[in-house]
Amino acid sequence: MSQRFERLIAARSSSSAPAGTSAPASGAPPGASPPAPADASPAGDASPAGAASPRGTSGSTGPRGPAWGSGLGDARRLAAILAVLVVPGAVALYIAVHAIPIPRKDHLVVVPPVLRVAAGCIALFGVCGLGVVRLLLPDALRRWELLWVLPVGACTSGLALTVLGFLGVPFKVSLALVLTAGLAVTVLALWRRGFGRRPSLEVLGSGYLAAIIVAICIVPMAAVGYVTVTGTGSDAHLATGAAQLLQHAYPTSFDVHEPVNRVPLTWRSKFPIYYAYAGVAEISGLPTWQVLVALE
Repeated sequence: MSQRFERLIAARSSSSAPAGTSAPASGAPPGASPPAPADASPAGDASPAGAASPRGTSGSTGPRGPAWGSGLGDARRLAAILAVLVVPGAVALYIAVHAIPIPRKDHLVVVPPVLRVAAGCIALFGVCGLGVVRLLLPDALRRWELLWVLPVGACTSGLALTVLGFLGVPFKVSLALVLTAGLAVTVLALWRRGFGRRPSLEVLGSGYLAAIIVAICIVPMAAVGYVTVTGTGSDAHLATGAAQLLQHAYPTSFDVHEPVNRVPLTWRSKFPIYYAYAGVAEISGLPTWQVLVALE
């Protein structure tokens, strides 16, 4: 009776075993694994020995062909680059041709002052921003590092000039101190961290678009033929006058010798903005009313 029961159990276990396996031999301990066939492949290798993996799979060792659609991707990138280069330039040229009267060469006298303002911005904001950005910018933003230099330089220079102005330091002395400190921080940053990576196409493209925007902004000045404040806003004389006042007087003083004799009370939260504005005007050697449009 017991032998018949054992044969029944063995038959049931052999019928429920997966294909390719066999039931344990009689007398083997319960739960013992059957011996592997002699020609079985190692665990995890599903292909026979010496068989080549299909091309493009992770196990392929042969050379891979070009990615499908790579030519189309290159064409799209080239089209995008050409669009970024050509379309804004074409728009700026169209505006200039239709807004600047003939003879147009007589109206290009506004270009040298605008270039002087640009040089003043780079000198002040670049010197004050490069070192701070090289030292403090998070690594995740290093790809666009150059795009941070001028905005950070505008903030740091404006704040530094404001502090020195409220301490009673004369404006020209304050400007020299800020430039010296910014240069020292820049030298330290370059000595510790080097010059950084080369500018990417995104950075160069952003600079190109910024130049196009400046060109469009000076078209109204070119249309009238001289450098001045454009538009009909009522705040322009206060902005230019406040910056000029900060070049010659204490921030909260009342000076009857200036076109704007004091900084308006509602604008006294904006001292760093107008100190940076005054600094660019001082470096470029132009009056504040000739700097405003290009600086904005």
